[in-house]
Amino acid sequence: MKILWWSIRTQLFLLVLMITLPATGIILHDGIELQQQAVRDAHETALRVTNALAYHQERITDTTRQLLSTIAHMQDVINLDIPSSNCLLRQIHKVNKEYESFFIVNTDGRIIAATSPIQAFRVNNRKYFRDALATKDFSAGEYLTSMFSGLPALHFSYPVLDMNGSVKAIVVAELNLQEYWLFFKKSNLPTGSMMSVDDHRGIRLFHDPFFPGSPGQGLKERPITMEHMSAKPAMGTYTEIGNDGVKRLYGFRRLYLKEGGEPYIYIRTGLSEKVALAKPRRIFMRNLVFIGIILILSLVSAWFIGERLIASRLRKLAFATQVLAKGETGVHTGLSHTDGELGELAAAFDKMADDLKEQEEEKLSAEQVRQKLEMQLQHAQKMEALGTFSGGIAHDFNNILASIIGNTELTMEEATLSAEQRDCLEEVLIACTRAKDMIRQILFFSRQGEEQEREAIDISVIVKEVVKLLRTFLPTTIEIRQAITGDPAPVMTNPSQIHQIIMNLATNSAHAMREHGGVLTVQVDLAGLASGEQPSLPEGVYVRVTVSDTGTGIDPAIWDRIFDPFFTTKKYGEGTGLGLSVVYGIVKSIGGAVEVHSDLGKGARIDVYLPRCPEHGELASQHYDETGEIPGGNESVLLVDDEVALVEMGRRMLSSLGYHATAVTDSTEAYEIFRSNPESFDLLLTDMTMPNMSGMALAREVLIIRPDLPVVVCTGYAESMTTEQAKRIGVRAFVMKPLSKRDVATTLRRALDMRQARLSETAGQDESA
Repeated sequence: MKILWWSIRTQLFLLVLMITLPATGIILHDGIELQQQAVRDAHETALRVTNALAYHQERITDTTRQLLSTIAHMQDVINLDIPSSNCLLRQIHKVNKEYESFFIVNTDGRIIAATSPIQAFRVNNRKYFRDALATKDFSAGEYLTSMFSGLPALHFSYPVLDMNGSVKAIVVAELNLQEYWLFFKKSNLPTGSMMSVDDHRGIRLFHDPFFPGSPGQGLKERPITMEHMSAKPAMGTYTEIGNDGVKRLYGFRRLYLKEGGEPYIYIRTGLSEKVALAKPRRIFMRNLVFIGIILILSLVSAWFIGERLIASRLRKLAFATQVLAKGETGVHTGLSHTDGELGELAAAFDKMADDLKEQEEEKLSAEQVRQKLEMQLQHAQKMEALGTFSGGIAHDFNNILASIIGNTELTMEEATLSAEQRDCLEEVLIACTRAKDMIRQILFFSRQGEEQEREAIDISVIVKEVVKLLRTFLPTTIEIRQAITGDPAPVMTNPSQIHQIIMNLATNSAHAMREHGGVLTVQVDLAGLASGEQPSLPEGVYVRVTVSDTGTGIDPAIWDRIFDPFFTTKKYGEGTGLGLSVVYGIVKSIGGAVEVHSDLGKGARIDVYLPRCPEHGELASQHYDETGEIPGGNESVLLVDDEVALVEMGRRMLSSLGYHATAVTDSTEAYEIFRSNPESFDLLLTDMTMPNMSGMALAREVLIIRPDLPVVVCTGYAESMTTEQAKRIGVRAFVMKPLSKRDVATTLRRALDMRQARLSETAGQDESA
């Protein structure tokens, strides 16, 4: 009996060791991991602050570039009118206090104009002067003391060119380095942190705080520091012990004025390694002490409670009973079923718990099915409500846009407009176009967008054009690659739909890489799908469009929501949440499918499968002339719209195109005017939604009287009438508001020319007969 007693104690003792010693190993491992993670986090923080200052500097540089360019293109400066230039520089300096001064030097390096008087001074040996003179472009200088304020400053220069492209003078701005100190104070970095900004030679423009033994402002950085910051790529991290003996974790970045050139500024931020590791080290020591206490207590407990072996089993049974009483079915005692009476009791308890768990799972499964059906119903109701809301506001909103666009275009035809006024009006048109596209996107996912005619087109051509467009507005930190096979990729669609798909996917990918850059790849190829490989598509060959990136990836928790309208992970003001929903709607309407592949932190890839249509001869062209001369005419047009502003604007627009326009705001009055003299009109241009008599009803009545009359119907949204339905009753064109002057002119001319062609064909047939 004594041997059995010691055997139980020994087993418990060994069990405690087996449990505690691995835990100790885990704590040691976790402690090392915590410190390594703290170092990585500190490097990331340093790099993030560095990038923030770099972004701030780039904004200052871009602003300076634009400001100096504006000054250099002013006529008084080009003419070297010294009094006027002095006055101009002083006025600009009053509203740009972040600069020490502005001045103009001639090609000999002599200052000829400045924000404040200065004695004869030459700057022909300064880098900013030499570079601007040599490159005829925006240039940056190096650490210098301002000749006006006596304070350290960074100089930027821009050449003043004559009509032949020769340099007449150079405009210079002195940037106050106080900007960097203010930025450092706002960063709220931990104790022991530092930040420095160096010019292209490694001379310190700014360093805060100043440490004894460190080179101060205007002095050269240590060679080892410059070696770290000169490494590839243009930004990164490193660890170094400073002149003050403190080991810091640095993040650095080099800034360039232009690609392929030399850096003009080095920026770095350093965090104290000691401060960064203080917390993980405290956690590590606390965990070691904790596990030591646990080990001692466990060994003491194991030594004295062996006799409670049976009591512990009973406690397990009691505990399992309590858990079961709380509703947590499926709980087990953990006891062997072969240990006598206690084993039989444990077996009976475990079987009861399993039976209760099975019943609970059946209830849960039924509840999940019910919840899923409810969610589907709610989603359908939400989409229906969005559709109703979209249709309700689209007509009025598009009427407003139509009035703005039309009147703006008519105003731009005035010869008395200044260049500045014309630029402002062009910005109005650009904003209206964006609003127009947004309304079309809303109408599309709500299934109230206009049905566009489709034809067999090789989408490879469109994708290449979109990639060229992407290169013009995506940042240079994002590399764009395209992989388009030589095989034709014919799809029954229209160019605007493919354009929307690529632009929306590429914009989302670019947003995922906006902080650190990356690679955006657009690929078009043919993919064969076996049966069941893509659940929503039958077996066959498909045109596959792939857009992939190396960005942050997509969180798996939101995969099932990314195609929902208005769902977005972007900050307020950065996106509408319509992009992917529009992509999904377009692809489904074509008969395709979308697949999403992503690893969080490693990028994302979206595959779009579009049905490949059989080729019959040449594919349709995807190019349209948007820049040629706007066509006009001299025919008589009956214009009908219940909006007074739109009717008046339309009348003036038609008159400017040469047409004789009769404008009416009441559809019944328009019908009476037409009926009284049907042959006096060559075309009817009518709105869809009007009181008393709708546009389609007016079109039907007019076509009864004159079946050959061209009728064009406009609307702010597609309502229940599609293009095909409109054509069946004789309407020649069914177009969406808002229309530009070019849209109106092209639509009317096409409808009138088609009528003339049919009349000529009929006349030829009569002569043959």
